[in-house]
Parts: sequence; structure tokens; C-alpha cells
Amino acid sequence: MLFPRALDEVTPDWLSAALAGRHPGVRVLTATQDKVISGMATKVRLRLTYNDIGCAAKLPDTMWLKTGFESHSERSALLYAAEVNFFREIAPLVAANLPATYFEAIDPATGNGVLLLEDLEQRGVRFGHPLEPVTPAVARSLLDILARLHALPTTTEPVGQLDWLKPGGAIQAVDVGAEYLGFWETAARQPRFAFVPESLRDRARIRSALKQMEADDRAEPAWLVHGDPHQGNVFFDAAGNGGFLDWQTVGLGSWAFDVAYFLIMSLTVEDRRAHEKSLLRYYLGRLAAHAGRAPGYDEALLAYRRHAIWCFMTVLCPVERQPEEVCSANAERTCAALSDLRTLEAFTH
Repeated sequence: MLFPRALDEVTPDWLSAALAGRHPGVRVLTATQDKVISGMATKVRLRLTYNDIGCAAKLPDTMWLKTGFESHSERSALLYAAEVNFFREIAPLVAANLPATYFEAIDPATGNGVLLLEDLEQRGVRFGHPLEPVTPAVARSLLDILARLHALPTTTEPVGQLDWLKPGGAIQAVDVGAEYLGFWETAARQPRFAFVPESLRDRARIRSALKQMEADDRAEPAWLVHGDPHQGNVFFDAAGNGGFLDWQTVGLGSWAFDVAYFLIMSLTVEDRRAHEKSLLRYYLGRLAAHAGRAPGYDEALLAYRRHAIWCFMTVLCPVERQPEEVCSANAERTCAALSDLRTLEAFTH
């Protein structure tokens, strides 16, 4: 089948062909785009009506299309494809709270991934937001979910054997770090840089630390890593059960990549300072329970300190991808954490 390359190609005929793979004979009669969100990917909420076959199959009257229709999409195709592969091959193996999918495919001509996803609002979920830090108690519950996911290569043999699942994932494959470092001069002119102390304004030193962290992760790709577990990618269902969205950055690497990013981006500065060590110990206990092994605390703390460097990418986020108020909040949390943890000094050991 042909793949849509622009919003005006997401027609009832294309949607009918996409959905017919699982529901032969289904026809989409009307498709209205009632919300479009641009960013790292393009997300479109569709309102749909069906023929009798679609109605009998109880296909939902809303779902989300997620793909790459942005100016940077050609460069980011690996990210979109990774999420398709996650939902095709890993999600069915995971006892996790995830959105349902109705179609997953990769355009063979462009490598772009295309998904039709459950509209979680129909489940009554509550979505997290980068400007809404969670409590330490909520962070604990989400750390348990991350520990279970991280352990999958050790507990579910097929996961570790997937040839598309690479060390560093699509983040390293498309070199997101280098891209964001290229926005330094633009970011430095934004309000967010008021939170960046002089000690963190050394671009060469930040780049060196980032490259060392990435090399460490490629050398020991032991865990399944989400890659972007901030509050904008979290949801809670009506029963209060948490889950993670946006699996574009899934890959193999260090558990610490997710844990450092999650805690620093999800807690207030005050709560992180008061609770991060106890939360790290809790996480290690859950990782040991799920995987049968976990690093010792001292080793884990060093990995946590080093992987905190990735949070600096939120300070350098391109202006078209996040509102400045989000970038400023992230910069405040990140720079406080990197200073408290002496992250740059951790790379001298």
C-alpha cells in the first residue's frame, strides 16, 4: 500500500486499507482531523465513521495517527521506525500499561514509521506534563514500571535478540546529542540560560562528557531503555495505574539513562534533593526483583551521576520543539542536579 507523506494524504481510502489488515472488509466512510500536534513527530487525532463491518468490530470513533510530517522528519525516520518496531515486537511481550495500536508500518521508501494508536482520552486517562512535577510516591510507582521494562532482555529472551534494537537506540543512531549541541548559540539567547551556571557553560566539556556516556552505553547494552521518560510521556488510567508513552527512543543501554532523566525531570529540585538517594535504592531493589540482578549502590550512584549529563539536552532543546516555559523549567531542574551531583567531575574517575 502507499504511505501518506502529508496530512492531506490521510484519507478515508488510506485509513480503510490500513485498518483492513486486521479487519477485512472494513471501510472508513469519513475521517475528520480534529487536532494536530507538531513536534518531534506529527500526531493527528482522527474522528472516524465506518461501514457495518467496522461498527461490528467496535473500532473506535477516534484514534491518533502518529508519523513524521515535520521539516526534520527525514533525519528522524529511525525514531519513528523504532516506535513501530516496539509496538510490533516488544509490546505484545510486555505486561505493561500501553496504548493499543490498530496499524503499525514502516514506509519502505523513506523508512518513516506510521502508527494508528488508541485515543487514551476515551479511557479517561490523565496525562503528565513537564510543568507538573510528581510526588516522590508517584515517582516510586513509575520507577517500578521502568525496572520491569529495563529487565526485559534478561527475562524475555526474544527481546535481546531483535536485530533492530541497537545500543543507544535511535538517539545515538541519528546523533541527537550532536544535533542539540548545534543549537547552543540559539539556546544561550533564551530565558532558560539564566539557570545555567558558569561551570556548565563549557560546550566542549559538555560534549566530551556526553560522548563518554554514550560510549559507556554502547560498551554494555544490558537493559531495555525507554530513552525519553519525562512527564510529558507519562499517563495514569482511571484506576491510577501509570504508563509510558512515546517509544521512539527505545534502545539497549544503561538503566541509569532512564532513571537519571526520569527523576531529574519529574521531581521538584527540593524533592529530588531530599529523596533521590532513597528512590535510587528503591529502584535497584525493584530491578533486582525483576531481573534477578542489579548493580551495587556505589556503582549505581556513579552511573546515575554520569547519565545525568543527558538532561542538559533539555537545556538545548530547539525552540520549535518545546515552549520556552518548559525549557526554562527543565533548565532549572537540570542545572541544579548537575551541580548537586557534580556530574562533570564524575567523568574524571
